[in-house]
Amino acid sequence: MFNYTSISRLVITPVLASLCLLVFLNAASIYKSFSLLSSFESLEHTLVQAERDVNATLNTFKTQVQEWKNTLLRGHNDDDREKYWSRFQKREAEIKQQFSQMLSNPVVSDKAKADIRKFQTSHAYMAEKYREGYAAFIASGLDPKVGDSFVRGIDREPAKLLESIADEIAHQSELAITDLKDGTRRMLWLILLAAIVLSLLSVIYVISRLRTQVINPTREVAACISNLATSQYDYPLTYSSGHELGILADSARALQSKLKDSVTQLHQTELEMERAFVTLGDVGQSIMDGAVEQRDASLSLDATTDKLKGIVQNLVAITDQVAVATKNSEENVASCYSTFERANTGFKQLAKTVTESSDIVSDLQSRSKNILKVVNVINEIADQTNLLALNAAIEAARAGEHGRGFAVVADEVRALAAKTQQSTKEINNILSSFEAEARGAVLAMEEGKQLSDSNATEAATALQTLNNVVEDIKETASVVVALNEAADEQEAVLSQVESIIANVVASSDRYHKLAQRDDMAESMKSMSVNVEKVVNSLTR
Repeated sequence: MFNYTSISRLVITPVLASLCLLVFLNAASIYKSFSLLSSFESLEHTLVQAERDVNATLNTFKTQVQEWKNTLLRGHNDDDREKYWSRFQKREAEIKQQFSQMLSNPVVSDKAKADIRKFQTSHAYMAEKYREGYAAFIASGLDPKVGDSFVRGIDREPAKLLESIADEIAHQSELAITDLKDGTRRMLWLILLAAIVLSLLSVIYVISRLRTQVINPTREVAACISNLATSQYDYPLTYSSGHELGILADSARALQSKLKDSVTQLHQTELEMERAFVTLGDVGQSIMDGAVEQRDASLSLDATTDKLKGIVQNLVAITDQVAVATKNSEENVASCYSTFERANTGFKQLAKTVTESSDIVSDLQSRSKNILKVVNVINEIADQTNLLALNAAIEAARAGEHGRGFAVVADEVRALAAKTQQSTKEINNILSSFEAEARGAVLAMEEGKQLSDSNATEAATALQTLNNVVEDIKETASVVVALNEAADEQEAVLSQVESIIANVVASSDRYHKLAQRDDMAESMKSMSVNVEKVVNSLTR
């Protein structure tokens, strides 16, 4: 369904659409008429023209036969004979040309074309016989009977074929014209029926659209406004659209809602003003009672503030003493913090020194292990040397007198190897003992390092705790300062309170006089009566 933005479009658009469709149907009818004329013209230039050509060919055929007769009858004269014979041949050529054109016509039926081909065959045979008769006519000394005897009855078959062709084309032309008329008649009836149906549908559509989009909405909006006039604000107005009636319906709903809200608010205002009238009386009495009580309380408060002033002065003296003690504690803790900080630095330096010593001893232990390896190698060399010296002594003994010098050398080498083994064993024992002692020193240094780290950590913890204590003392000092300032401010506030109490006593007297006035209650009562009149005018 279309959405219209104005009533004029709502009414005019369907009408214009219907008129456009009717104009289109009229244009289609006119187009069909011109198409019919074009079809008739095409039919005239095809089938009708073919029918005319067949009839003209039939006349030409008859003329050709007559020219043959003239040739026989007037053949004694050479000029006449040649004239009529040439006419005979000319008519023959015209017949051939006409039927050749008819065979190329696409609208001619296959049956007619088959008869045309039969005629062409029969006509060619007839032409041959006529030429034989003409030659016999000349040979017989221009005897017409001789020439006629060759062609007697030969033109009957072509004539029948021409009549059949003419009848077939005429029948085909008649059928084409009939089909064209029937198709045109059906199309015109269809266009007329479509125009009538479209007109009825347009009328029904326009009436329906006017009823649903204009008449019914107008009645609904009028009913809503009528109910508003009778103070009925609950009438359901559900219509909505984008054109003027929709705007009117939206305005009516808005007016209905505003009037309903206004009446509700006026009812509430009336009730509230009645409650306010009652409350105002209660408030006046309460103000009067409160003024009396306030005056009595102010006098009592004045006496209490005198006592509070003395307490504040004692509090100021105490805070001064606490401030002095806090300052001394802060100085002592600061000195202790410096001592702990220097001790912590020493612990850190001691841990660093122990770590460096442990590294040096570890290096010495590693080097002693390397020396021990070298000594082991020397010991192995000494064993090999001793073994070689023993072999040399054996060989010298075998050599006898000649190997004596070599035996002496072998003994010396063996003695040297024995001393070397003895020395390496002593070095090995020394290095093993050194390595064990170095390992013990490393373990002791590591324990000392752990102890130094633990002491440094505990010193740092103690230093942090002391730092927290310093911060707490500073915070206590600031609190004491703030408390001292608060005591000063409280003393100033007490002075202000004394002034305020005097003002309160004065205002209590004024409230007492104000509570005795009744002009405000009279004004509230008058306003309540006026609101009640407005509500009655909107709800009745």
